[in-house]
Amino acid sequence: MSAEQTSTGSGLKTFLAGAAIGAGIALLYAPQAGKETRKYLGKKAKALKDKAQGAVENAQEFINDHKGDVAAALHAGKEVADHVKHRR
Repeated sequence: MSAEQTSTGSGLKTFLAGAAIGAGIALLYAPQAGKETRKYLGKKAKALKDKAQGAVENAQEFINDHKGDVAAALHAGKEVADHVKHRR
């Protein structure tokens, strides 16, 4: 990974973290009761947690579905490397 890609990813993470903090502060200063705000934030946090869990489950399913493909590609690569090695 190049330094530019790392910098872009880091910048995006920083931006998203700042946006989340700003949104939280805006909600705390919103003209509604504290109890309502806490209830709203709790619902949003639960929704975010559920979404993150779904993404993790999808990623695990994707990895499990493609393990065989990766293993086959590694095996083919090793065969090619052995063939080239023995040709010399």
